[in-house]
Amino acid sequence: CESPIMAPGLARQFPRIKTYLGKGVDNPTALVRLDYTPHGFHAMVLNGESTYFIDPYFHLVDEGTYLSYFKKDYESDEKFECAVEEIYGEPVPGPSGENALNAVGEELRNYRLAVSTTGEYAQYFGGTVEGAMAGIVTTMNRVNGVYERDISVRMTLIDSNHQVIFLDPNEDPFSGSTVSKRNQNQSTLDQVIGSANYDVGHVFDRAGGGGVASLGTVCITGEKGLGYTGLGSPEGDPFDIDYVAHELGHQFKGFHTFNYCDGSQGDLPFEPGSATTIMGYAGICGSSNIADHSNDHFHVGNLNDMIPFTLLEEGNSCPEKIPTGNTPPLVEAGESGQVIPLSTPFELTAYATDLEGDSLTYAWEQYDLGPGTPVNQPVGNAPLFRSYALTTDPTRVFPRISSIVN
Repeated sequence: CESPIMAPGLARQFPRIKTYLGKGVDNPTALVRLDYTPHGFHAMVLNGESTYFIDPYFHLVDEGTYLSYFKKDYESDEKFECAVEEIYGEPVPGPSGENALNAVGEELRNYRLAVSTTGEYAQYFGGTVEGAMAGIVTTMNRVNGVYERDISVRMTLIDSNHQVIFLDPNEDPFSGSTVSKRNQNQSTLDQVIGSANYDVGHVFDRAGGGGVASLGTVCITGEKGLGYTGLGSPEGDPFDIDYVAHELGHQFKGFHTFNYCDGSQGDLPFEPGSATTIMGYAGICGSSNIADHSNDHFHVGNLNDMIPFTLLEEGNSCPEKIPTGNTPPLVEAGESGQVIPLSTPFELTAYATDLEGDSLTYAWEQYDLGPGTPVNQPVGNAPLFRSYALTTDPTRVFPRISSIVN
């Protein structure tokens, strides 16, 4: 069915840009986000076991040739650096967000999103407002697919978003470092759009891989537009999920979850090495990489910050709240406090029921904070086990059977 992510006024200005939402028939856990724009057809399928994409084979040429590929098979040699800056709040290292986790899903929180572009980004998409808007919509349709599923958040592009798409690199208001461009975005959005007319803002750029965003600033006047993402090829899975979803995650109070990346450590280091979930550094940590790309979900440590932020803190002060008619599932994870001997394999099984009979997916994740240590060299409470993609299987063996056999 059609699932607009542009406000009605903006959608009327760009009638050739459409977005859709679908659900699997043979696999009810599968969710698909589709869009059709002047650049062609795009799809992202989250099927409960893996993620795959369908994109035009040729950039800006809609001549009917498409590429279908699994996320795990995507290769990119572009490097990325996140220079997140803390403004509000500290990470929650324990289960204090548990009550909020149990409540998520009963309502959808819809935030008014303003995405500005540098002239370089617009030129990459053909040098027209419609072309740049099509690129933005494809990215945000995919980002929304993850945010709606994980934290019950949707971002809708505002009616006046076209006013902050700049076509000429020599005349746009952005220059200097990534931090400078982020700060310039805040002032640009406030001057052109007006602070009262958006809830969260970001700027897309075509530049060397880099991103910077301020923590927990959605809804906050003077700071809600402090987000920037740039990449040499600002499209496709790395840009959409690994980077834009990551930088927006900071704005929704998501902290870095990697335990060790070239000697540095995230503020919420629940995951070994580079980490593998959205707020980690998968693929950019050299020998500490656990995976080449992030899995398209948030670690439970992030959920314990991001969900309370949108339900109980500053992030709850501005969104439209839409009842969903959905009831969160009831989950039992077994008895706590079990003692497992050193170097002993074990398995864990969750038991869940859903009032509406919805199909469920699972992710077992370690929830221990410890010192930053190289991969496979844990010290003290440093995490041992990585997070894997969501699955329909409620049981996980630690370590995986293949590792035990080998």
